[in-house]
Amino acid sequence: MKNISLLSLLAIVLISVSSCKDEDVVMATESYLRILDDQDYNAAFNPISIQETSTGGSIILSGTDAPNTDFEGINIIRLDSLGAYASEFELTGYVTPVGDLMRVDSAFYFFCMEEGTLFVNLVAVDASGAASTPVRVSGGLRYPLAASINSDNNFVLLSYDPVNQRSVISIVEPDGTLFTSAGYSIGAGADREPDILEHMVNPSVNYPFLVGQDAGGYFFNGFYNHTLSLAFTSFGSDPTGVMQGQQTIAGVRAVKHISGSEYAMLGFQYDQNFVQPITTLSTSGLSSSVNFFNRSIPEIRPNAPAKIITMDRPSGEQIIVIATETEGRQGILYFYDTTGGLLGTHYVGYLNPFTLADVIATEDGGLLVTGTTFVASRFERIYVSKIPSLTIDELIN
Repeated sequence: MKNISLLSLLAIVLISVSSCKDEDVVMATESYLRILDDQDYNAAFNPISIQETSTGGSIILSGTDAPNTDFEGINIIRLDSLGAYASEFELTGYVTPVGDLMRVDSAFYFFCMEEGTLFVNLVAVDASGAASTPVRVSGGLRYPLAASINSDNNFVLLSYDPVNQRSVISIVEPDGTLFTSAGYSIGAGADREPDILEHMVNPSVNYPFLVGQDAGGYFFNGFYNHTLSLAFTSFGSDPTGVMQGQQTIAGVRAVKHISGSEYAMLGFQYDQNFVQPITTLSTSGLSSSVNFFNRSIPEIRPNAPAKIITMDRPSGEQIIVIATETEGRQGILYFYDTTGGLLGTHYVGYLNPFTLADVIATEDGGLLVTGTTFVASRFERIYVSKIPSLTIDELIN
């Protein structure tokens, strides 16, 4: 990304990109919508994850076109406290950045692959947006698919073993040491490597890989027993429980552990989407995602990415935020209380199509949302939207 200019929401509606300048940004300091433009018309960026820095700015992990490879390259963009472009860092020789961006102390971490060997590496990013030399994760892991941070400030990684055809869940320490790992067969004769590679090289192929920690152990959403499945594990030889989907046409698109055996979930059944803002999942035995289909939400676009987070309000109340995209190509955030009651909705985007990549809660009680939109209806660019705490209070009260 070169010579990034800054656009305000007003600029999107009233004026062209060529006439936009920094002073056109007229929004209040607690609320903004920024679009990061690039003078290279052929530039392409795929935002993956965003994190807030200790200074109130933010860091975006993004995929980008890389020379001589079909895999995505790696770009790290730093924004100031008003969402304005500050700097960027391009990491060469490594491909396929995998979020979440995970914070430990003052550093942010993500996984990627070595371009030649496809071995998994761990990268640390400092508050200035500069990346350290990647560290190869021990254990010979390949094909990273999803990552999160656990309660011990270690990283939970989902990857794919193409030799033994297994989905692999691992705990990786911040220095790249493999703490523990377990692999689970995808099923005899069901080679999923072509699907994995297509997922990695084609951003429009959006398999909902995810991994996380719950009250009793860990879970991952990946290929298991011939289908996309939500598997629960304590790193034994077999999962402790499995919620099966149907091949790749039904299953879970996003899940978040809330407390005990309660989870928030967004699922899909063919082209239909359903939301379970609070539901009880069994982490033992076999179940099916079909059993959780309550009603279709036609507003949600088929195959849209989704993210679920929780955030604490100043009142002490915890709310659940389920973010995805609408059929009209806007970002949409659903706000629920912990009983599953819908508190309100918020849309991101106006006129041009907006996609969703990530949403996080900020230290001041607001939200940061990132994804892509189009400049001049042709050039796909990254946007960042700040939703202030006051707006959220008005939505949920």
